[in-house]
Amino acid sequence: MATRANLEQHQRDLLYLMVEANRQLPQGRHSAFVYQHLFGNPTPTLELPGHAEPVPISWADIEALRRAGVIAVREHNQSVGSIDLMPVASQVYDELRRSSGEALQNVEEHVRQFLDSHAFRQRFSLAYDAWRRAADLLWSADSATHLSAIGHHSREALQEFAAALVGAPSSSDPQRHQTVDRIRTALTRITSRTDRGFAEALLAYWGTVSDLAQRQEHAGQKDGVAVTWNDARRVVFQTAIVMFEIASAVP
Repeated sequence: MATRANLEQHQRDLLYLMVEANRQLPQGRHSAFVYQHLFGNPTPTLELPGHAEPVPISWADIEALRRAGVIAVREHNQSVGSIDLMPVASQVYDELRRSSGEALQNVEEHVRQFLDSHAFRQRFSLAYDAWRRAADLLWSADSATHLSAIGHHSREALQEFAAALVGAPSSSDPQRHQTVDRIRTALTRITSRTDRGFAEALLAYWGTVSDLAQRQEHAGQKDGVAVTWNDARRVVFQTAIVMFEIASAVP
């Protein structure tokens, strides 16, 4: 039996695609993925939510994932079948992502290391703690049940970060929600003209990330569109990025 650790990179990539597509579906509406192998087409394809076009796959990759125990394959006829993710697939996905040293993860890892650094955690301890709670929930096996909490903790991280940046008290703070004004004030400390131009873009970016976190916390009720795991991933990652950029730019 193939071991999960021995999965080749393109097999891991296929698993990532399927788990992430599955997590985008509303809770309780997960279903099998349909594959097709039409006559005259040497490459089978897999239909995934969130992908406009079917994804090319190989039987070798599918067989490797099946032997690793993360998928089950059902053949309906010679041309069409379905692939189900096994319950362990989400756990394997999380383990592979955490242990991965892939080049495409380098930027994300650099940001995480910056936030994990002693200097950042000492300067923005409450913001870091809130962001870490959001990140831990995002990568937990039952993350789909914590989508609103992920937004709440991300929003809390932004508020604590803005307060620390201007030296405001963290408790009994009547201006806790005025993060844009606080970030604008902090960005005036940047002396370089070029950096100030970048700072103006950061302010708009900050406002957008704040809106994303608020939408996530309220589960998309205001715009009538339910939030997904991918929305939560975006909020957690963008919260980390905007804190990283502003903490790096503001003395």
